[in-house]
Amino acid sequence: MSEIDAIWEQRDDEPDSWYSKFQFYLLMGVGRSMLGAYKKYITQKGSKKLINFVPDGWDAAARRYDWKARAVAYDKSGEAQARKAYEARRLAILSTGFALEHERVALLDDLAAQLDAYRQIEDRLWITETKQIGFGKDAQMIENVTFNAPLVKELRGTLDDLAKELGQRTKRTEVTGTDGNPIEVVYHTIVKEDDDDFEDMDEGGEQ
Repeated sequence: MSEIDAIWEQRDDEPDSWYSKFQFYLLMGVGRSMLGAYKKYITQKGSKKLINFVPDGWDAAARRYDWKARAVAYDKSGEAQARKAYEARRLAILSTGFALEHERVALLDDLAAQLDAYRQIEDRLWITETKQIGFGKDAQMIENVTFNAPLVKELRGTLDDLAKELGQRTKRTEVTGTDGNPIEVVYHTIVKEDDDDFEDMDEGGEQ
């Protein structure tokens, strides 16, 4: 913001003493009041008096140096700066890291590759477990082969996420009638009666 727009800065015709008092009013923020600013001022000066009025000099200075208008401009400047900072931060987040489609695709592709590589290692897809049944001379070793369903589930889920990121998963919605039967469409025809019939009805005639 230019110096011309920053009207809350000290004016050429504004004495230092009144500009310093204006700071108490200015920095109170939205909801500020002259009485509140004056109380802060005398408290800083070390006074413990209970004050419920604003000296005439303060009111006169506030009108002469446009304290209210300058404070409003100051508030708006702060809001504008906050919005600008928010937008800059938002754009920074949305333009980096996994907010970018290609970064998400790259991550999913790498994860899918790792899962698939693990799947191809011997005894990873079909897991063989050897168990002993019985004891002593009657003991027997039995092999139990199980399918690695959790691994395949993770791989399929990753591939599905990858396809969705690329827009390759579309949902199709089919509309049917009762119990899956075709929808029945009923057309109603409106027949317009002759004007003479309505005139007869108005006259009490039978139809």
